[in-house]
Amino acid sequence: QLEPTWRINSVAASCISPSSWLQTSAWRKMSVKWCAVVVRRVAVPLLQSSRAIHARGKSTAAPAALRTDLTGTPPVITSVLPAQHLTTKVIFDTHTTADFKYIWLRDNCQCPKCVDPSTKQKLVDSPSLDLNIKPLSLTMNDAGKLEIIWSEEDEAHKSEYDPVW
Repeated sequence: QLEPTWRINSVAASCISPSSWLQTSAWRKMSVKWCAVVVRRVAVPLLQSSRAIHARGKSTAAPAALRTDLTGTPPVITSVLPAQHLTTKVIFDTHTTADFKYIWLRDNCQCPKCVDPSTKQKLVDSPSLDLNIKPLSLTMNDAGKLEIIWSEEDEAHKSEYDPVW
């Protein structure tokens, strides 16, 4: 595990202060922009592959990390509550939380009005959605799914989200 760190440090060091192997005229002309490209293409993928899924603590925006625990059982939603700045906080039985933006939830509705059941093609025009959309209600239904009622222009729209999804 020391090798990726060494590679990152050597790339960054070569961009900041040239070492003896960078003394040729071609390497001397390397610009700051080129250094940024090298670091972005080499260092960032190495960091991302070694980053833990829950690097942000208990809150995450990646539901893939919540799909199953070590026993293989899917998560169960225990509560849902509005959070700050147009988000909702979903709390699972494993005491893990996930924050979801309202616009993301509305855009990813899987109901038959939003996604064609046979082709799975999305029927909602994402740019036409209001960025400041707020739900009328956030609840858990009897099946354990997150249920959201949205206020649309002409009528209310109901979305359901399975905890595994």
